[in-house]
Amino acid sequence: MRGVTLTFTFNDSGEAVSFLSMLKKELGDARLYGEIKGKKLKVFIPEGERTDDIVRRVKTLYREIHEKTLTVRPRKLGVSTILSMANLEVAIPVPALADVLNMVGKKAVLRGEYLETNASLKEAVEFAEKLSRAYKSLLHEPLTATARRLAAVASVVLGTEPDKAVDLLVSKGILKQVEGNVSLSEEYTKSLSRLRSLLEERRDDVRETSI
Repeated sequence: MRGVTLTFTFNDSGEAVSFLSMLKKELGDARLYGEIKGKKLKVFIPEGERTDDIVRRVKTLYREIHEKTLTVRPRKLGVSTILSMANLEVAIPVPALADVLNMVGKKAVLRGEYLETNASLKEAVEFAEKLSRAYKSLLHEPLTATARRLAAVASVVLGTEPDKAVDLLVSKGILKQVEGNVSLSEEYTKSLSRLRSLLEERRDDVRETSI
């Protein structure tokens, strides 16, 4: 059977059961099937005229319930939940999403199947989608895997087109071009630190311009 599968992660199986019950109550006659394994709930929506609408409503309900239960403490967002909620154009490496969140001032640490962060689920999903678009644009560029990851992160945090992000990183010596291929000038952690410095310089320039 064709359709859409969404995966959500909860603190325990009881929360998963409660959410599935709420979905069936709120969505009434909508066709959907739930499978609970431990802390995870897989929701399958069969293909049909209302599929897109049902998917959108399920995501909205999860987001609303999730945000209501949060405190000021770092959130534990399920990686599978973020990827299910996001409309990804191509797959992304989740560590790169953590890089982006840290760059924009949201603490983020990847711990197994969870992303511990003070970003909201909505923010994590939005940045995942931006990162996916950047990755798609860079898929056919002559970049090593780590250079592509850094360029995609740079594109998102600097708010520039992916190809321009590559040119900028090359001009700053963060990336290097050898025989037509682009790679990191240093190991990834140091390159990421240099990107952070570049981002801070740009922020300072904006502040000076606005004074």
